[in-house]
Amino acid sequence: MNDNVKNSKLFTLIIFAYNAQDRIREVIESVLKQEYLDSYVEDILIIDNNSLDDTAEIIKFYQQKHKLIRYIFEGKQGLSNARLTGIKNTSTPWVVFIDDDNILETNWISEAYKFITKNQDVGAFNGSVIPEFTEKLTDLEKDRLEIALESLACTHLSRESINFENYNHPYDLPFGAGLVIKKSPLDNLINAGWLSLEGRKGDSLSSGEDSEMCLFIKNEGYSYGYNPKMIINHKISKKRLEESYLKRLAGGISNSCYELYEKDEPKIKVIAFTFLKLSIRYLQYIFSYKYKKRFKYSLSVERQRSKLKYVFKS
Repeated sequence: MNDNVKNSKLFTLIIFAYNAQDRIREVIESVLKQEYLDSYVEDILIIDNNSLDDTAEIIKFYQQKHKLIRYIFEGKQGLSNARLTGIKNTSTPWVVFIDDDNILETNWISEAYKFITKNQDVGAFNGSVIPEFTEKLTDLEKDRLEIALESLACTHLSRESINFENYNHPYDLPFGAGLVIKKSPLDNLINAGWLSLEGRKGDSLSSGEDSEMCLFIKNEGYSYGYNPKMIINHKISKKRLEESYLKRLAGGISNSCYELYEKDEPKIKVIAFTFLKLSIRYLQYIFSYKYKKRFKYSLSVERQRSKLKYVFKS
């Protein structure tokens, strides 16, 4: 698509759903309540990634009620495959990736539109993501949440902690939750063979496909962005703060790190180092807490590189 072609409706929203019968309604409702929805959004694509529950029936119910919603089934599991299916069914200049546990505040789309009009060089951006739990957290769970915040696709612990004047992204790269990304470089990525990482697949905790995608966008000459006024409430189960889950999460990050490192591309390695840093941080925290010790975490980029080679090459 030619970036110079003007489309009155900038966005296609792509919602990914897997076994989401208990949460997909709230996600869809938050999208349908967006300000200027009909003015800015061409389609709302909901990709059913081979769910085994009543997810499909719920989506089809909303499809009958709202003209913008389209149900699409993708039988090959993996978040990367679902993203690819969504992109291939998109014709707008921008796509928005939304997970099946992301609740958008009502001004989210209008804030995304404002951000694009003011930042012509940006190719990928997202906003503030706040964790939301239905149950009260223990002190231990609060500590774990603070440590694992980035990997749980959150930027801030609470709305009060957001600095609405700071437009610097809290992390090195935008992540998949509420990711707004330019369509034309994504087409180039598809022509180049798409992504090497599959992302979340069923109940697995593999990751990194969103970072791989953003890095490609950067290499196409675009910059990253962040709009703190685009707020998502991320519905998270307390089970994701259990020790067993965090261990699996660290393993998934490490596997993605290895796959990216094996590509042997210097710019890709930057992501691998970031993943390794997170993996080590979680493991240090889990085991230090278990034995009632605290590790001070300090790891330079050079030490990350040495550790990466040691872990995966020795």
